[in-house]
Amino acid sequence: MEEVRKMVPTVDFRVMNESLKTRISLVIVDRRKSMVFETNDDAKEDLYEAVGLATYTESKSIAASYATIFESIWRQTELYEQLKVHDTLQKDFINIAAHELRTPVQAIINYAELAIADKGQREKYYDRLLHSVNRLQKLTEEILDAARIESGNLRLSNEVFNLTQVVAEVLADEESGIRNKKLEIVFVPDKRKIELYGDKARIARVIHNIVGNAAKFTEEGRITVKTRLDEKSEEAVVSVADTGQGIDLGILPKLFSRFVAKSESGTGLGLYLSKNIVEAHGGKIWAENNSGGKGATFSFTIPASQQRSRQPVSTQTE
Repeated sequence: MEEVRKMVPTVDFRVMNESLKTRISLVIVDRRKSMVFETNDDAKEDLYEAVGLATYTESKSIAASYATIFESIWRQTELYEQLKVHDTLQKDFINIAAHELRTPVQAIINYAELAIADKGQREKYYDRLLHSVNRLQKLTEEILDAARIESGNLRLSNEVFNLTQVVAEVLADEESGIRNKKLEIVFVPDKRKIELYGDKARIARVIHNIVGNAAKFTEEGRITVKTRLDEKSEEAVVSVADTGQGIDLGILPKLFSRFVAKSESGTGLGLYLSKNIVEAHGGKIWAENNSGGKGATFSFTIPASQQRSRQPVSTQTE
């Protein structure tokens, strides 16, 4: 089939799903003429042995009828394939939710029981309880937002906010999680005040995801976070460069797809969500390995403060 497609690129060839196939093996329709073949044995090289009965007509009404019937069957095939994709996605979500949510929930139960049993250590257990609750909240938000993106119902709670302040708050939180590493986070903000109009909480989550991802793959060295205002494009640019192991070239082209970057400590939805959140704001996001072969840099842009109407944002991806 592929060879025939290359020979006649102007012809639209379609193959039906096995479950929808009819006894007719080949239909040629151009809406004015039509030909229907019955295949006896398509392994035969001789046409007369390979093809059985055939009908040909120049009736426009019959050709149009064939076209209508088979367009309907082809649409069923496309819908069937879409349903299979959604079914797989739903199963992935269920499996991830069951696996990822179990860990913080069990930790909450354990530390609550310890706090009740050991009054002298309550403060320590309460701190760990809070950590597990925050992780549970983050996982829940990721799974819910992924579902909203797939259904095209991600809504942005837009407001004007200071980008430098948001980045500083995120980095202060991230620094507490790298105390056991020989790793420092350096922030180089633009000297100018950068105001954005968008969903502050979700932009903060994008920065959390990218910086957290850099920390995960950098055992020692430095993570440098920079913000700048590109006056030519009127966009804010945030970049996060690390000195870690870099990005596998096999993963790089699909890095922002769902579940690609899944690890023991995450759902694999962080970068996928980041891409959709940035694009919902009218920006773009990308990643590249650093020159010299050490580490990688993630960057994203967001248009500078321009108040847009608050509408449901369609974020469907292929």
